[in-house]
Amino acid sequence: MLKNSAVNQTIKSLCEKTFNDFISVKKINQGYYGFVFLIEKSKEPKRVIAKVYKTESIMPKEHAQLDLLRKYALTKVPEIYSESLKAENGVCDIMLMEYINGVNGSQIKNISAREKSILAEEITNNLIAIHSVKNPDGFGEIDGEVFSASWNEYYKMTVQNRVNILHKKAGFFFPKKIVRAADMLLENFDKVFTDEINDACLIHGDYNMWNLMVNPDTNRISGMIDPMGCSFSDRELDLFQLENANGKDFGLLECYIKKSGVSGNIVSKNGYYGFFDDIKHWILSGNLDKLHTMKYLSYVTF
Repeated sequence: MLKNSAVNQTIKSLCEKTFNDFISVKKINQGYYGFVFLIEKSKEPKRVIAKVYKTESIMPKEHAQLDLLRKYALTKVPEIYSESLKAENGVCDIMLMEYINGVNGSQIKNISAREKSILAEEITNNLIAIHSVKNPDGFGEIDGEVFSASWNEYYKMTVQNRVNILHKKAGFFFPKKIVRAADMLLENFDKVFTDEINDACLIHGDYNMWNLMVNPDTNRISGMIDPMGCSFSDRELDLFQLENANGKDFGLLECYIKKSGVSGNIVSKNGYYGFFDDIKHWILSGNLDKLHTMKYLSYVTF
């Protein structure tokens, strides 16, 4: 358990070492993997974000993912100012990054149909630009040394690993129907993934309205944050996220399909990808929204 006083002091020390004009720090958000703090400074940039990680394995991966996505995104991806490892400060991994003006897209409501359409176009075009980056060596992690030539083989092994961990870690009170559903989905993998995927595309890994910054004064996209699972994958692994938060209200999936096209069984694939993405988050963080996970299952047909 991280103590607020120790975290605040560690953030202050890192900020003073990096900028030497610290004024204040305030926690403004938190998620499965960490906490977000707003730092106020006396000089430009007068606002900085400090991201504090609950575990030690995530920050280096996110740093590399942000650096790669920044090269290809059509919108702002925050610059990294500095970072400090728990091994160095004794408290936690901390990253200082650029503050992006705006609110997360899930807060954008009650706007005109024209503004909604423009924003949906911007969000979709940004995702298509990311997906246009292809790895000729195949599918895998962005920093991988070995890549797979077959997406179906690579992802089936990923699913098998998650099911194995689920069986090992799921305790007495873990919903048995989710374990049974995972087994059933693995058993029927080849009925969902009937087509071979040819292109190993760069994906964000968590591309939803919660992770897209929007300027509330203009209702235009202002930035993209928080990749989780950024990799070279089937581009459609990003698409189930388009219907999370208020993405359905903006018709993000329909906009993407219109512009870029998708597989004929995209509904089943979205359900499959969404289900095992939830299992991934449970493995990594211990958090699981059972109703949300089972909702994904309902989309999968064989």
